Amino acid sequence: MKKHQLFFLIFLLVLSCKEKRTNLKGKENDLTLEDSLVIERLNWVYQLKKLTASEYWTDFNTGDFNGSLIYKSIKKSYIIEPNNNALKLPHKKISYDKGTLIKVDSLIGGDGYEMQVLAKSGDIYKNDISYEFPIVISSNVEKTKLSVPDVPSTEMWSTMLVHELIHNFQRKLGWNGKENEIRHLLKKHFVETPGFRKSVIAENEMVMKMLNMKEIEYQHIKDYLKTRKARLIKMPENIKNCEVVLEKIEGSGRYIEAKAMLTVEKVPVHKNLAKIDSLYKQGKDFYNFDIKTQGYLTYAGGKSSYFYATGYNLLLLLDKLDINYKNNVFKDFKKPLFEYLEDYINEKNR
Repeated sequence: MKKHQLFFLIFLLVLSCKEKRTNLKGKENDLTLEDSLVIERLNWVYQLKKLTASEYWTDFNTGDFNGSLIYKSIKKSYIIEPNNNALKLPHKKISYDKGTLIKVDSLIGGDGYEMQVLAKSGDIYKNDISYEFPIVISSNVEKTKLSVPDVPSTEMWSTMLVHELIHNFQRKLGWNGKENEIRHLLKKHFVETPGFRKSVIAENEMVMKMLNMKEIEYQHIKDYLKTRKARLIKMPENIKNCEVVLEKIEGSGRYIEAKAMLTVEKVPVHKNLAKIDSLYKQGKDFYNFDIKTQGYLTYAGGKSSYFYATGYNLLLLLDKLDINYKNNVFKDFKKPLFEYLEDYINEKNR
């Protein structure tokens, strides 16, 4: 056999290996290397979500991804549990043991960075894949790293995705997402209303001080409630209701994201992922992880999306006071988180 023929055969063999993946049973299927990377990353997210939920929010430990998920790869989109509109797109079905998975030869929503829940209503959107069917959409790790420099690894990206997955969970429990339609008005109110930002920061600092106390006196809680209500009473009703709901929705998203950070090092090393994902650090960046280094989690003054931080801190306070809220907090989305503190005070005064 001539040398150039031998080299050509070796080239074909290497190419074939790249385009196929051997599963644990030794059988081959027609997965490309990109397919395999997507699947193994999703498997790791699934493990992280399950471990985090089992320790910190057991009701969330149901289902796989709690709904649909779009993973935007380099030039293709992968959709878990596609709805009827998604299935109308030209696609290829891919074998996946955690649900229906299809691959679309285009980037849904374009090539921009995304990490959010899509949800659209109204006849104008009736052919959209998120029409009356909320769906998480996430850019891949590489795109996320370029857009969000504080996300250097597959593991940190996964904590963000767990945040979005709890929104799928909330939707299944009845949240209709209507508050997102006026979220911009709440942000505008934060920026433009005199004294509003200052009051939000003061309230948040009161909560953070209680989080650092060994013993919380009832008066500290009462002072916080008085200050909070004095601000709310001045707000337009629709803006106030928007704050109450989004504080719960996004606060719990940030809460589960933070708990996922604390869980990363407990997830067993994923050997298959380590072989093909250069951004998977095998949890090393999270050894002895200190959540306090993530200051953005608790700070409410720097951005108009303050309700992420205020909701997160309130949930930590409910934990500290040993208030049982996780089994019913999503049964009434319009009940403010601070009312759990009122219930706590009233119960103690009986």
